[in-house]
Amino acid sequence: MKTYDEMANSALRRIHAHEQRRKKQFCIGAALSFLVVLGGFGIWQQGQGQKQETFSAVKEKQTPPAEEAPVYEKGGADQLGWIRYEGKEYVQVAGADVSQLVIGDYIGQASEMPGSYEKDVQTSLGIDGALYQVDGHAKWLLLRLENGGEVLLSASGS
Repeated sequence: MKTYDEMANSALRRIHAHEQRRKKQFCIGAALSFLVVLGGFGIWQQGQGQKQETFSAVKEKQTPPAEEAPVYEKGGADQLGWIRYEGKEYVQVAGADVSQLVIGDYIGQASEMPGSYEKDVQTSLGIDGALYQVDGHAKWLLLRLENGGEVLLSASGS
């Protein structure tokens, strides 16, 4: 049989061991909670820097009226160009199929017009091409780029 002192010491050791386990469990729980909060904050922060823009909004603004609209192809999105000609701004129509358009009169080089193709401008796209009117479409211009590509430009607000 245990003496009173042995029973008291045994009880105190068990209490002390129980307190140590509770401290350990609390520390583990707090550390896991901190990691979950930190991970959630990181995921939330990562989404804050990303602004997803859809090209459909850009296309809607620049698409000519439905009765005159050319056929569009799905394709990559590049930087849209623009030109100011005779007081109007003409903006690139993204993905327009220009193969059926009839080329009209030659206007000049795109680099000579104010806009994103203009020479010696910091915002220039760095490419040039010949600018033509499009027969039957007063609000359209066709730009034949030096690299062989063709770009349809539509008057803003049309």
